[in-house]
Amino acid sequence: MRFAALLCATMALPNVLSAQVKLEVAPFFGSYYATNYTTFKSDNENERQEAGPGVGLSASYHFTRIVGIQGSVAYVRSGIIPRQPQAAGTINILTPEPGALTFASARLTLQPRRSNYFVAFGPGIVTRSGKAWNLPGLDHLTNIGAVAAFGIRARITPEWEFNIGVDGHFYKSDPDGSQAAYYQNRLQRDVMLTIGVPFALIGR
Repeated sequence: MRFAALLCATMALPNVLSAQVKLEVAPFFGSYYATNYTTFKSDNENERQEAGPGVGLSASYHFTRIVGIQGSVAYVRSGIIPRQPQAAGTINILTPEPGALTFASARLTLQPRRSNYFVAFGPGIVTRSGKAWNLPGLDHLTNIGAVAAFGIRARITPEWEFNIGVDGHFYKSDPDGSQAAYYQNRLQRDVMLTIGVPFALIGR
Protein backbone atom coordinates (compact mmCIF):
# COMPACT_ATOMS: atom_id res chain seq x y z
CA MET A 1 0.00 0.00 0.00
CA ARG A 2 2.82 2.38 0.86
CA PHE A 3 4.57 1.58 -2.39
CA ALA A 4 1.37 2.20 -4.36
CA ALA A 5 0.81 5.54 -2.62
CA LEU A 6 4.41 6.58 -3.29
CA LEU A 7 4.09 5.58 -6.94
CA CYS A 8 0.90 7.61 -7.35
CA ALA A 9 2.47 10.64 -5.70
CA THR A 10 5.53 10.37 -7.97
CA MET A 11 3.35 10.20 -11.05
CA ALA A 12 1.19 13.13 -9.90
CA LEU A 13 4.10 15.43 -8.95
CA PRO A 14 5.00 16.55 -12.51
CA ASN A 15 1.35 17.45 -13.14
CA VAL A 16 1.21 19.50 -9.94
CA LEU A 17 4.42 21.34 -10.76
CA SER A 18 3.37 22.00 -14.35
CA ALA A 19 0.07 23.39 -13.10
CA GLN A 20 2.01 25.98 -11.12
CA VAL A 21 4.28 27.01 -14.02
CA LYS A 22 3.24 30.28 -15.63
CA LEU A 23 4.71 32.40 -18.43
CA GLU A 24 3.31 35.87 -19.04
CA VAL A 25 4.19 39.12 -20.75
CA ALA A 26 3.03 42.56 -19.63
CA PRO A 27 3.31 45.78 -21.63
CA PHE A 28 3.29 48.76 -19.28
CA PHE A 29 3.29 52.52 -19.04
CA GLY A 30 5.62 54.26 -16.60
CA SER A 31 6.31 57.59 -14.95
CA TYR A 32 9.99 58.30 -14.23
CA TYR A 33 11.47 60.42 -11.43
CA ALA A 34 15.12 61.09 -10.55
CA THR A 35 15.85 61.61 -6.85
CA ASN A 36 19.47 62.74 -7.19
CA TYR A 37 21.43 65.22 -9.29
CA THR A 38 23.56 64.10 -12.22
CA THR A 39 26.03 66.77 -11.13
CA PHE A 40 26.07 69.07 -8.13
CA LYS A 41 28.51 71.89 -7.38
CA SER A 42 26.22 74.10 -5.31
CA ASP A 43 22.54 74.87 -4.78
CA ASN A 44 22.83 77.36 -7.64
CA GLU A 45 24.88 75.22 -10.02
CA ASN A 46 23.67 71.70 -10.66
CA GLU A 47 21.91 69.44 -13.12
CA ARG A 48 19.23 66.78 -12.82
CA GLN A 49 17.21 64.44 -15.00
CA GLU A 50 13.77 65.61 -16.01
CA ALA A 51 10.73 63.61 -14.92
CA GLY A 52 9.13 61.94 -17.90
CA PRO A 53 6.84 59.23 -19.30
CA GLY A 54 7.97 55.80 -20.34
CA VAL A 55 6.80 52.56 -21.94
CA GLY A 56 8.11 49.07 -21.48
CA LEU A 57 7.61 45.33 -21.58
CA SER A 58 8.22 42.67 -18.96
CA ALA A 59 8.25 38.89 -19.29
CA SER A 60 7.78 36.71 -16.20
CA TYR A 61 8.26 32.98 -15.70
CA HIS A 62 6.88 31.54 -12.47
CA PHE A 63 8.41 28.23 -11.41
CA THR A 64 5.84 28.01 -8.61
CA ARG A 65 3.17 30.33 -7.26
CA ILE A 66 5.85 31.88 -5.04
CA VAL A 67 9.14 32.03 -6.98
CA GLY A 68 9.83 33.28 -10.49
CA ILE A 69 12.14 35.28 -12.73
CA GLN A 70 11.38 38.42 -14.70
CA GLY A 71 13.03 40.37 -17.48
CA SER A 72 12.08 44.00 -18.05
CA VAL A 73 12.92 46.71 -20.60
CA ALA A 74 11.71 50.33 -20.41
CA TYR A 75 12.26 53.41 -22.55
CA VAL A 76 11.83 56.82 -20.89
CA ARG A 77 11.74 60.32 -22.38
CA SER A 78 13.87 62.32 -19.95
CA GLY A 79 16.08 65.29 -20.74
CA ILE A 80 18.34 67.25 -18.39
CA ILE A 81 17.57 70.47 -16.49
CA PRO A 82 20.72 72.52 -15.79
CA ARG A 83 20.94 75.42 -13.32
CA GLN A 84 23.75 77.95 -13.66
CA PRO A 85 24.58 81.10 -11.66
CA GLN A 86 24.34 84.38 -13.52
CA ALA A 87 25.49 87.93 -12.87
CA ALA A 88 24.12 89.94 -9.91
CA GLY A 89 23.37 86.79 -7.92
CA THR A 90 20.56 85.55 -10.15
CA ILE A 91 20.02 81.93 -11.14
CA ASN A 92 19.28 80.88 -14.69
CA ILE A 93 17.31 77.64 -15.11
CA LEU A 94 18.14 76.71 -18.68
CA THR A 95 15.74 75.12 -21.15
CA PRO A 96 15.73 71.32 -20.69
CA GLU A 97 17.77 69.47 -23.28
CA PRO A 98 15.85 66.49 -24.72
CA GLY A 99 17.13 63.01 -24.00
CA ALA A 100 16.14 59.47 -23.17
CA LEU A 101 16.94 56.65 -20.77
CA THR A 102 16.72 52.93 -21.53
CA PHE A 103 16.48 50.53 -18.58
CA ALA A 104 16.88 46.75 -18.71
CA SER A 105 16.96 44.29 -15.83
CA ALA A 106 16.71 40.63 -14.81
CA ARG A 107 14.97 39.98 -11.50
CA LEU A 108 14.08 37.24 -9.07
CA THR A 109 10.43 37.58 -8.04
CA LEU A 110 8.86 36.44 -4.77
CA GLN A 111 5.13 36.43 -4.09
CA PRO A 112 4.03 35.27 -0.63
CA ARG A 113 1.37 32.59 -0.61
CA ARG A 114 -2.24 33.83 -0.70
CA SER A 115 -1.19 37.43 -1.36
CA ASN A 116 -1.63 39.83 -4.27
CA TYR A 117 1.71 41.63 -3.91
CA PHE A 118 5.22 40.66 -4.93
CA VAL A 119 8.81 41.86 -4.55
CA ALA A 120 11.63 41.61 -7.06
CA PHE A 121 15.35 42.33 -7.14
CA GLY A 122 18.31 41.74 -9.43
CA PRO A 123 20.95 43.34 -11.68
CA GLY A 124 20.13 46.09 -14.16
CA ILE A 125 21.63 48.35 -16.79
CA VAL A 126 20.78 51.90 -17.91
CA THR A 127 21.82 53.80 -21.06
CA ARG A 128 21.48 57.52 -21.77
CA SER A 129 20.82 58.80 -25.29
CA GLY A 130 19.45 61.79 -27.18
CA LYS A 131 20.55 65.36 -27.84
CA ALA A 132 21.36 66.07 -24.18
CA TRP A 133 24.12 63.44 -24.19
CA ASN A 134 25.32 63.73 -27.79
CA LEU A 135 28.32 65.87 -26.87
CA PRO A 136 32.09 65.34 -27.20
CA GLY A 137 33.59 63.82 -24.08
CA LEU A 138 30.41 62.17 -22.82
CA ASP A 139 31.53 58.62 -23.46
CA HIS A 140 30.39 56.87 -20.26
CA LEU A 141 26.65 56.73 -20.89
CA THR A 142 25.95 53.09 -19.95
CA ASN A 143 25.98 51.99 -16.31
CA ILE A 144 25.42 48.71 -14.50
CA GLY A 145 23.44 48.74 -11.26
CA ALA A 146 20.75 47.02 -9.25
CA VAL A 147 16.96 47.02 -9.24
CA ALA A 148 14.51 46.55 -6.38
CA ALA A 149 10.77 46.53 -7.03
CA PHE A 150 7.44 46.17 -5.28
CA GLY A 151 4.21 45.42 -7.07
CA ILE A 152 0.53 44.64 -6.59
CA ARG A 153 -1.59 42.44 -8.83
CA ALA A 154 -5.05 44.01 -8.92
CA ARG A 155 -7.65 41.65 -10.38
CA ILE A 156 -10.52 43.48 -12.09
CA THR A 157 -12.40 40.47 -13.50
CA PRO A 158 -11.65 36.74 -13.50
CA GLU A 159 -9.90 37.25 -16.87
CA TRP A 160 -8.31 40.70 -16.42
CA GLU A 161 -5.86 42.11 -13.91
CA PHE A 162 -3.34 44.94 -13.63
CA ASN A 163 0.22 45.03 -12.36
CA ILE A 164 0.90 48.22 -10.40
CA GLY A 165 4.52 48.61 -9.39
CA VAL A 166 7.29 50.81 -8.06
CA ASP A 167 10.78 50.15 -9.45
CA GLY A 168 13.93 51.56 -7.88
CA HIS A 169 17.05 51.69 -10.08
CA PHE A 170 20.38 52.24 -8.32
CA TYR A 171 23.61 52.88 -10.24
CA LYS A 172 26.67 55.12 -10.29
CA SER A 173 27.14 57.51 -13.18
CA ASP A 174 29.95 59.75 -14.41
CA PRO A 175 29.15 60.64 -18.06
CA ASP A 176 32.40 62.50 -18.81
CA GLY A 177 34.75 60.20 -16.91
CA SER A 178 36.60 60.58 -13.64
CA GLN A 179 39.24 62.97 -15.03
CA ALA A 180 36.79 65.64 -16.23
CA ALA A 181 35.54 68.46 -14.02
CA TYR A 182 31.85 68.87 -14.79
CA TYR A 183 30.34 65.51 -13.74
CA GLN A 184 31.21 63.53 -10.64
CA ASN A 185 30.85 59.84 -9.87
CA ARG A 186 27.43 59.98 -8.22
CA LEU A 187 24.95 57.37 -7.06
CA GLN A 188 21.69 57.73 -8.96
CA ARG A 189 18.42 56.64 -7.36
CA ASP A 190 15.78 56.58 -10.06
CA VAL A 191 12.16 55.68 -9.38
CA MET A 192 9.60 54.49 -11.92
CA LEU A 193 5.91 54.02 -11.25
CA THR A 194 4.40 51.46 -13.62
CA ILE A 195 1.02 50.05 -14.56
CA GLY A 196 0.73 47.13 -16.95
CA VAL A 197 -1.64 44.47 -18.22
CA PRO A 198 -0.28 40.90 -18.05
CA PHE A 199 -1.12 38.28 -20.68
CA ALA A 200 -0.54 34.63 -19.81
CA LEU A 201 1.15 32.54 -22.52
CA ILE A 202 1.46 29.41 -20.39
CA GLY A 203 -0.66 28.68 -17.34
CA ARG A 204 -3.16 31.08 -15.90
